[in-house]
Amino acid sequence: MNVELIKNGQVYTLRRTTPPQIEWVLDFTLPAYQQRLQQRGRKNDPLAKAVGLSKQKELRILDMTAGLGKDAYWLAHCGASVQMLERHPLLAECLEHAVQLLAQDSEGVDVAKRMQVQQADALDFLQAVAPGQFDVAYYDPMFPERKKSALVKKDMQIMQALHDEDILSENVIATVLKKIPKLVVKRPISADFLEGIAPQHQIKGDKIRYDVYIK
Repeated sequence: MNVELIKNGQVYTLRRTTPPQIEWVLDFTLPAYQQRLQQRGRKNDPLAKAVGLSKQKELRILDMTAGLGKDAYWLAHCGASVQMLERHPLLAECLEHAVQLLAQDSEGVDVAKRMQVQQADALDFLQAVAPGQFDVAYYDPMFPERKKSALVKKDMQIMQALHDEDILSENVIATVLKKIPKLVVKRPISADFLEGIAPQHQIKGDKIRYDVYIK
């Protein structure tokens, strides 16, 4: 494994062991996370619009590929209840710890109550999901083919070291929509559609788009 988890009291650090060495601390109470929240507005944010939080606050969302939890944290901050799935044990442990830290923060405790973490493969998890259990599924495949040679940001380099590939399998769209009425897929603005299937509609940002599939 190219990433190790270093625990120093309440600080959990993910460190890439291959050069160049990179570290990432997953803690939603850090100023950097709070600054990002202040820069986003629920009504105009593309992700909030795509899942439906610009109109309805209390949604039940299944984050199929939680990763470092940034999107799940934002969705919970907007008022949604978010079940976070992460198949890598180190990331799942870090996410659980980050939610625990958030629950100890006076300004984050209510958000933490809306965030649940489980180590699981999303498609395996979906087999036990009852229809109506979630309103929206959110899926970030993470690794479409890059056309530029520049390195991705530090957090994504950590993710790439943990996951060689994050595409779950074929028939993700059909599998999700059997159990959950709406699927939102995160894509770079110019990337191909997931599985070559066009969505019912899209919400576009500057560099990212959200493809929305409806049952």
